[in-house]
Amino acid sequence: MCENCSKKFESEAKFDTFPLEIRQDIFLRLPIKSLIRCTAVRNSWRSVINNPSFIRTHLRGTRNSNEQNDTQLLLIHGLAKTALNFYDIFSGDEIQELYSLHYDNPAFDEHHKVEVPTVELANPGFRVVGTCNGLVCLVDDLRSYTNTYILSNPSIRSVALPRPNVTYCTHGGKTVALPRANVTYCTHGGYEASVGFGFDAMTNDYKVVRLVTLLDEHPRHAPCQTVVEVFSLATGSWSILPDVAPRFQMDARTPQAFVNGALHWHATRQKEDDLLFHFDI
Repeated sequence: MCENCSKKFESEAKFDTFPLEIRQDIFLRLPIKSLIRCTAVRNSWRSVINNPSFIRTHLRGTRNSNEQNDTQLLLIHGLAKTALNFYDIFSGDEIQELYSLHYDNPAFDEHHKVEVPTVELANPGFRVVGTCNGLVCLVDDLRSYTNTYILSNPSIRSVALPRPNVTYCTHGGKTVALPRANVTYCTHGGYEASVGFGFDAMTNDYKVVRLVTLLDEHPRHAPCQTVVEVFSLATGSWSILPDVAPRFQMDARTPQAFVNGALHWHATRQKEDDLLFHFDI
């Protein structure tokens, strides 16, 4: 064994002699990518870093730091042979790059490239639904009803796809298949759906919320029924919430905002004032 390797192993072993509180405090000061590397060094380090309590504490510290100093934006940079259009942002004919930027850096010279998962999609590309605690929610709902929802963690390059019986490997990480949504064209006919993504701090769970306006299940000129469907990352399943939404029109891909633990949408109603739909995650 080389001398440098021997010293390295000695240093790692010596670190394990420190009290657990000191080791945790050191790990809490590391960025996520460094922590991921540490999980591959020793089993004892992995057990500390993968502990749910440690993850929650590190997440709180990261959030507080981001709120004070490091709020970031996502930028899509597309280079195409022809004119760029909305539906072809992620098509194979173009070169696309996704960057994480600091909002308070006018020169935009503080950035890093975000790896976008490469997976088989029914539609020509996907869009960003939202981001929360380092996770990015994507959906390929730009054209047809056959939608694939993706939860991606750019730091560890693993994603979750709502496709049954399929497992992908992408960017050196893993892709876990999740069930399709319950409300589809085959089950309910025509619909328009808007999607939101947020974090339930009470249950430590990430959730994808679909507001689905059913277009074929109402009398002529009557208000459309809206179905709320929620995917829980903790349970790995979709559930339909009964009778929680008033009747209103929700256009497809209506943008939403996740604020103070709740998702907010702008919606319209026939012959009535518009409303702000609030959904507590």
